[in-house]
Amino acid sequence: MQLVRFAPGAVFPDHFHTGPEFVYVLDGEVVQNGRRLRSGYAGVAESGTVDAGFSSATGCTFVLVYALDQVFDSVEPVVPPAVKDASR
Repeated sequence: MQLVRFAPGAVFPDHFHTGPEFVYVLDGEVVQNGRRLRSGYAGVAESGTVDAGFSSATGCTFVLVYALDQVFDSVEPVVPPAVKDASR
């Protein structure tokens, strides 16, 4: 489990999930695969999926939960679709 604090403008490289990953946004907002995720958002990235364009223009804090043996393999950058709001 990790508590992650993204500064405004932070970007995480596009990557492939070798196992499931749970994310919970505590504050701020982050864009993941073209979706804007706001405070209170919870989701799971399934094994075999790619996260593209994971970034935060405003800065944010989120919790990540994943198996310790999971590998986050970088992939060639993917152009995500237009940003959509993932509000509840």
